[in-house]
Parts: sequence; C-alpha cells; structure tokens
Amino acid sequence: MGNTGGYKNIYMNLLEDLKSINLSRAAQTLGLSCNQSGQIEIPFLGGTYFLDADGVYNGEGQEASSVAGSVLAGYVITQGYGEPTHRFVPMDKLTDLVSSGNNYSANSLEAGLAKCARKDPTRFKEAIEQLGGEPGGEVGSGGKSWIVYLLPKMPAQLILYEADDEFPAIVHLLFDLTSVNFLEFEFLAVLATVFVQEIVRICISPAQTA
Repeated sequence: MGNTGGYKNIYMNLLEDLKSINLSRAAQTLGLSCNQSGQIEIPFLGGTYFLDADGVYNGEGQEASSVAGSVLAGYVITQGYGEPTHRFVPMDKLTDLVSSGNNYSANSLEAGLAKCARKDPTRFKEAIEQLGGEPGGEVGSGGKSWIVYLLPKMPAQLILYEADDEFPAIVHLLFDLTSVNFLEFEFLAVLATVFVQEIVRICISPAQTA
C-alpha cells in the first residue's frame, strides 16, 4: 500500500483538520509526549514519528508516506477515550461496534502472516519482536501469543499455531475491543495492513548478523 493519489488527498484533508486540534491536549489524552518544538512523538512500527499541524515525519525528519501519515493524523484527531481491555477479537467482530457496516475481513492479512511463519518460523518471531511484540503466553491447543502495541493504547494479539505433521502453520491477528475508540475502522484496517506488510518485509529481509 503506497502513496496513492486517494490517500494523498485524505492525508491533505486530515492535515487541515489537525489545524483545529489542540495538540498538547490530544497528546495528554493519548498518553504521548511533545518535544520542545511542540511536535507529538508517536511510537509506531518500532520507531518514533513526529506530528504537528503541518505534517507527520519519521525519525529522520522526512515526511511520512501518505498512508502512514493518514493513520497517525487520524489517530490524533480521534484522540480516543478509555483504556484497552486486553480482550481481543478478530477485526470482523469490531464491525459490530461501529455504524459503518464495513465488512472488512482480515483473512488475507492472516494468510500473509501464516506464509511467513511457514517459511521461517524463527524469522517470523524475530519480526514480531522487532516491532515491539512481547510474549503473551500460551493459548488453547498449543498456540503461542504475542502482544503488540500498534499504537499507544491500541494493543493487538498475534497467535501462532506452528506447523506439525498434519497441519500447516496458522496465524490469527486479533484486536483489542476498544480499538475503534481510538481510530476509525477504515484507518484501523489500513493500520493492520501496514503492520502486516512490515512483518512480511522484515521476514524477507536478510537477517542481520553480529
């Protein structure tokens, strides 16, 4: 998912909306910090992004892609409320909590994750940890889980059932019940896609050696 014209327009519209947001108050609500320049610092995909009324920037000071910028701007504009429950459900179940009726399915995302897990289970686990995943313990039927904060106050759960003699590897990607309190469903779907793409990118990249 790249810098499409559609997301460029969405991003530009969101930047206009940001101008009416009290960034300091939004940061406080989301539990984020502001730097000396007044930019909100947002942990995202293993790095830190910076947001102000003029745009969203990566750690090198370069403007973020329209896709990442749209997700992060939408997150700040929404401002969110409440705290995560750490009760996780498939993304499809979150549509019951929003009025859009969006029938987005995460099946294709889970299939991409499972492909990585089948090809190189060790590298797959390394990718999760590189993006901030923390072991979440075992789940039913021998699965292993990780908790990953896609954004502050927005944890997700990855569950891996490793391949055996009878079945291939299976991966489930689940979302905290409160996710739609912090990000509109459409942007949540984009966030999930970006997250999965980043795991795939790490999995196919050469492993770094000491």
